[in-house]
Amino acid sequence: MSAGMALVLSSGGLNSCVLTALARQEYRLAMLHAEFDHRSARCESECFQAQEERFQPAETLTVQLPHLRQIRGNARVDKNLAIEDSQELRSGGCNSFVAGLIPTLLGVAQSWAAAVGASVIMIGVSEDLAGPGPATKELYPDHRAEFFHLYAQTLHYATLARCPLRLETPLLFMTRGEIIRLGQRLGAPLAATWSCLRNEDQPCGTCYGCTSRARGFAAAGIADPQLTLSAGHSR
Repeated sequence: MSAGMALVLSSGGLNSCVLTALARQEYRLAMLHAEFDHRSARCESECFQAQEERFQPAETLTVQLPHLRQIRGNARVDKNLAIEDSQELRSGGCNSFVAGLIPTLLGVAQSWAAAVGASVIMIGVSEDLAGPGPATKELYPDHRAEFFHLYAQTLHYATLARCPLRLETPLLFMTRGEIIRLGQRLGAPLAATWSCLRNEDQPCGTCYGCTSRARGFAAAGIADPQLTLSAGHSR
């Protein structure tokens, strides 16, 4: 294993869990989790803690982003706005898109990477999770390859030459089924993940997070371990 460190953005979801399992094959781990008081924040935080215990990173940090709640403007933090069912989604965006979230996370990651000496920032986005309806990148514009290509260049120019820092998106062109199969091969704790955008008790089963998760496990030919857990521990 390389002595280098990778800073992994860890939401508590499926993609970042698999990404963390992938990163530790080559790097020492730094796991970064952000909280902004959205609808499923508690579940994601619990899953992040479970993954942290499993992966035992060299460094870990949870940051608070209260301004996203204060600004509002999206259904993840504003319950006056509805999170659409997957069948209602159309290209051009969705209510669960949090404008500025990914750039903000990457900015925080850059700051922490400089502090802990990480050489790589890794984020587990995918352009198309092969869920029902439009591709992921059509709903969340900051999930496009073009954005990450340009941000990687920005990161290069905004980083000290003596402390080079790369941005990597290993899952960008993988479907949810492919990501889940990769996670199974790597022994990622898939049961300790949360995908529902709407609920904190039981998955709603109809939001984009839930339906892309269900289709992903079906495509991978793997039973979703979340479905075997009790409602009180389905994280």
